[in-house]
Amino acid sequence: MAQKQLKTWLEKNGRSAAWLAKRLGMSRSVVSYWLTGSRTPEHWTRERIESVTGVLASGWESGPERKARKEREKRERVAARLAS
Repeated sequence: MAQKQLKTWLEKNGRSAAWLAKRLGMSRSVVSYWLTGSRTPEHWTRERIESVTGVLASGWESGPERKARKEREKRERVAARLAS
């Protein structure tokens, strides 16, 4: 997932969410939402993130993709509990 890659990039390069927000002309809180996975940047923003950090724009999930993944993970957890 791109948010994990972005978080890792920031840590490895000694950068913060505030630094990235300033480079992108956005608020730090928006960048923090991306890093926690609670929101996904718009396509044009993903391309800007890629140009600044090298984190691939194609690695981000859309809202519906994220929702489907979370539902799938929940079903898998329930199935694992029932199987044990």
